[in-house]
Amino acid sequence: MYDVVIIGGGVAGLTAGLYLSRANKKCVILEGRFLGGQTALLNTVANYPALPNISGFDLVNNLVEQVKSFNTEIKNEIVIDVKKNKNFNIVTNKSKYIAKNLIIASGAKTSSLGLKNEKQFIGKGLSYCATCDGNFFKNQPVAVVGIGKTALEDIKYLDNIVSKLYWIIPNNSLNNKILEEVKSLKKLKIIYSSEVLELVGENTIQKILINDKINKNTYYLEIKGLFVSLGRKPDLTWLNIDVKKNKEGYIIVDKNCKTNVDNLYACGDITYKDLKQIVTACSDGAVAASEIIKQ
Repeated sequence: MYDVVIIGGGVAGLTAGLYLSRANKKCVILEGRFLGGQTALLNTVANYPALPNISGFDLVNNLVEQVKSFNTEIKNEIVIDVKKNKNFNIVTNKSKYIAKNLIIASGAKTSSLGLKNEKQFIGKGLSYCATCDGNFFKNQPVAVVGIGKTALEDIKYLDNIVSKLYWIIPNNSLNNKILEEVKSLKKLKIIYSSEVLELVGENTIQKILINDKINKNTYYLEIKGLFVSLGRKPDLTWLNIDVKKNKEGYIIVDKNCKTNVDNLYACGDITYKDLKQIVTACSDGAVAASEIIKQ
């Protein structure tokens, strides 16, 4: 029997494990992929307080070592089923766990372009987070791919930083509300009915190949940065508990990271919130752990 099982080994889950272990709570972190989540993939983290320009890998490695120093259990296991009776019953691809409390910190999956060399350029001109990486492209030409709220927010954020801004969208028009919001952005050029076919460059992105579906031709666009704003999706198919979620599937929590289910907490990118940053994910993990410690 564990005091707490933490599902997800990103910075939110790791921080929760750190706080719980320091308070002598018996806990285990279950991570099916790699520790650190999206943070571990960042080439440079420029906005984490007191640690300017640290790599995502180094930030995560420091946190993991700190967590392990308190003898926190960390298991590389994929969670496949979670139910609740009196306690939480967690089944993974390797084992079973019973816990009094459960923290879900499994994050959200970033939608990619699906290009063959996409991973090669992550942190080398390709980004999935404008607020994380936008400042690396100050006074440089960049493009944003996507449509919807995420892309719109990225466009408005980047317009204050870059020299030229291209918005590549799959549709042949935008609704009047969005057009009204962006009409004052002088650096912005909207490229309608188009898709990115290829990323081109040596050490970093130098240009992208675009397919113009209206004119049925392809051409290269020279840029320094490409921001993929196709959204992120939560994956809770393994959770067989009636937890309250918003229409996009993100878990709804209160200010203390509590869900509508007793002893069930959620933190980080799996939750419904406006600002999703490394620092806010760490804060969520600390808050959730502290609430359990007070029990």
